[in-house]
Amino acid sequence: SLEAAEIYLTSDIDADTNFAAENIYFLDGVVSVQPGSTLSIEAGTIIRGLPASETSDGNLSALFVLPGARIVAKGTGES
Repeated sequence: SLEAAEIYLTSDIDADTNFAAENIYFLDGVVSVQPGSTLSIEAGTIIRGLPASETSDGNLSALFVLPGARIVAKGTGES
């Protein structure tokens, strides 16, 4: 099987975006889903926040879904 791609997120999400289960996503600082955009997260997707000591700007990692933005995440008991 293919090895998971590690994707580092450093900027806001300002277009419809899909997080695929075969990748691992790392929040590098604060990432916001902007109004009018939808973040879809496949079942089994791994999203991790980097600690402040490892982010590129020294800030904590967080994912914000702003008013007017959408998040769609459907998981199961197994994934």
